[in-house]
Amino acid sequence: MSEDKLLLIEDVARRWQCSVDTVRRLLRTGKLSGVKVGALWRISAEAVKKYEAENTAAEYRKQTYARKNVIYRIH
Repeated sequence: MSEDKLLLIEDVARRWQCSVDTVRRLLRTGKLSGVKVGALWRISAEAVKKYEAENTAAEYRKQTYARKNVIYRIH
């Protein structure tokens, strides 16, 4: 993907093999950054790569372990 390329919600959904509603939810909640042009969202290729890097299985496990570790320390 070109770094300056703007993608449609459908493009990202196809890449991630998920529904367009999932991508819209990520955009609405701010977990995925994008730009709204009128009624349509545009997502930069850089934002997609950043989200993918932060949400890999290994990263998710590391974040989950860190949260559990903090919870266990508090109790």
